[in-house]
Amino acid sequence: MRLLGKIVIPALACLAAAAGPSPAWGVLIEGFTHPCRTADVAAATSGVVVRVATVEGQRVEAGALLGKLDDAVPQALLQSAKAAAESSSELRYAEAESALAADRLQAIEGLHARGHATPDELRRVRLEADLAAVRVQAAREKAWLRELEVRKLSLQASRCVLRAPFAGVVVTVEKTVGEYVGPIDPVFCRLADTSELSAKFFVPHDTLGGLSSGDTAEVRFPDSGRVVTGSVLVSPLPNGESGTTEVSVTLPNGDGTLDANRRCQLALQRGSDSSGGVPGQAAVSRELRSPFASSPVAGGPMVGGDARRSTSTDGL
Repeated sequence: MRLLGKIVIPALACLAAAAGPSPAWGVLIEGFTHPCRTADVAAATSGVVVRVATVEGQRVEAGALLGKLDDAVPQALLQSAKAAAESSSELRYAEAESALAADRLQAIEGLHARGHATPDELRRVRLEADLAAVRVQAAREKAWLRELEVRKLSLQASRCVLRAPFAGVVVTVEKTVGEYVGPIDPVFCRLADTSELSAKFFVPHDTLGGLSSGDTAEVRFPDSGRVVTGSVLVSPLPNGESGTTEVSVTLPNGDGTLDANRRCQLALQRGSDSSGGVPGQAAVSRELRSPFASSPVAGGPMVGGDARRSTSTDGL
């Protein structure tokens, strides 16, 4: 046993010496991906669902029909308003009456010029002509108000139709045919835009280093081993209670190959390298090679959340 101890203890000491100081790469921050935006698509009015035009998991374009509420009453009011707006009899009657009053005024003015009409008769006919012109103006204003009423009722009827506010994936459908949608529970379905994903991480203050908004960082998906480069957004308000700062990395996903709500990892640099780097500087792709590459980077590749030192003489 004494002989075995004399052999094992020096061997462990040699391994510890070969391991050297703490590696530069060694901080893996776990996080999850989220859709760049989500929306609870709600009805703008109350009513009973008469049509559901989508299913969960369906990809829809902006403006696509999602569902419809009962719009029988709004449509009836709209048709009545259209009929009233198309009626022109009141305006035509007022215009004819105004033309008749104008002709009579012209005749009385001629008679007054020849001394066959009194000033009172001329004044009364002029007032009648003015009143007839006012009735024409009132008829035109009524016609304009009827057109506005048609527009208002058309908008009210359109509120019974639910359309996608943006292109995305239908996550859940909350209502079915026959259910009532009201102010207390107006949500019809949930829509998520996955054209871009936001990978969110909560990074300790002492690990954040010089990472700032606008940098580019690489995010790794452990399930597939895929590494995606995205743009960094660092929250301006750190959380003092948890001692962390929220860091979001926007990942392009136009081809739809990345899934939301997936576990992902962000590699950050720990300590300073031999070239005098800033301690805690993040592994941004515009400054350093990928920490997920197979070749050693800034002291070695990532292995299980830590780093192995390369065989180079840096730091010796």
